Amino acid sequence: MLWALALKTYAGFLGVSETLRMAGRNYGLKGMRFVLFILILAALPSILAGLKIGWAFAWRTLIAAELVFGATSGKGGLDWYIFQNRNELYTDKVFAGLAVVILIGLLVENLVFDSLERVTVKRWGVVRCSRISALRTVSLLEPLLAPLLMLLSDCPTQDHQMDSLGGLVKGT
Repeated sequence: MLWALALKTYAGFLGVSETLRMAGRNYGLKGMRFVLFILILAALPSILAGLKIGWAFAWRTLIAAELVFGATSGKGGLDWYIFQNRNELYTDKVFAGLAVVILIGLLVENLVFDSLERVTVKRWGVVRCSRISALRTVSLLEPLLAPLLMLLSDCPTQDHQMDSLGGLVKGT
């Protein structure tokens, strides 16, 4: 988990523009204040992506470790339940256990990481614009998806332009 977080944090720090770094220095930020107010805030989307990747790896590792150590000790949690029911050929209980593992993963993904993503990344317009532009790259489907893209998009279009603070201004 720490490896993914460290790599994504490092990549996020390298991705901070020199303009932001100079602005922080012009405000007199040095040391930890520079790191906290400039580097971490600018690299926050990358840090959150590292947390998301790290959590997924940690969740899979926890499930595997619980299965191995639960099977050897005869006591265990959800994976022991799955393992024991597999041995007794209760397929319905095995799939119920797997469904619970999947639901726990989806709950953490949707409740924790999607809400963090909504608060941070979507605030700057990064996620929605990139998803819409990814859809627009499929040129054959663009005429069919045009009404959907218009409904979903809050990105600048021909009728809108960005102001100096990154907000949308209605065009004339």
